[in-house]
Amino acid sequence: MFLMVVLVLSGTGLSVNGDLHVLQWMHGCEGETQSDGTLGFVRGMDMYAYDGDDFLSFNDKNGVWVALIPEAEPTKRKWDGVQVLKEYTKGYLENECIDWLSLFLNYEQQQLQNTSPPEVSLYAKTSRVDANLILTCLATGFYPAELTVRIRRNGRVLTADDGLTSSGVLPNHDETFQRRDHVEVLRSDLSAFSCEVIHEASTVRVTRVWDSQSSSASASDSASDSASDSGVSSDDSDSRGPGSGRLLLEPVQLMF
Repeated sequence: MFLMVVLVLSGTGLSVNGDLHVLQWMHGCEGETQSDGTLGFVRGMDMYAYDGDDFLSFNDKNGVWVALIPEAEPTKRKWDGVQVLKEYTKGYLENECIDWLSLFLNYEQQQLQNTSPPEVSLYAKTSRVDANLILTCLATGFYPAELTVRIRRNGRVLTADDGLTSSGVLPNHDETFQRRDHVEVLRSDLSAFSCEVIHEASTVRVTRVWDSQSSSASASDSASDSASDSGVSSDDSDSRGPGSGRLLLEPVQLMF
């Protein structure tokens, strides 16, 4: 597996005649996972740009600076003559940069292990308009914060054009997160409404279906069969809204 980290630094300088110029520096490294789990250096990057144009770069394989425009030739010759600069640049890319990349990789693996799946409720409450109901999909207790919520009407995903609103992801007191999505519907609407929540970090998909006739949330037959086959369906007795119904947990196929 190949991994790369790239850092971009920008700075501004004022010339003697008062003109403003921009100097940009980009450096990074690419590593490959070894059989023992450590990262091995593959290649490095150390580049400079002046006023938005590529100016100078370091060739880590040959240990020389490369002038990308004719105006960079004097700087190239000067820097090539400073052996300590070349050794430092090469050493940084091959060692310190790889160390940073290893730290980022370890942190990512720890974060993936520190996950909490969402608890999902789908319920309705009376709107200010007596003829309407506010259908709410609540996902709470999940970590990390990245979450996908889809409310469907007869299979079609509702959007803001349909009056869908969302609280966005909000923090809970225990360092987990919550999100509420709402849509106002006619009390007489007999359409099939459902809420799908996908939390990729915990590889969980939760689907709830709202029964407009009984004003309760229940699992659809097809979803129930799917969950039962996988052996991961469970009853959800700790509902955050009226009509707890059945909670369906299904593995999500993640794409990287």
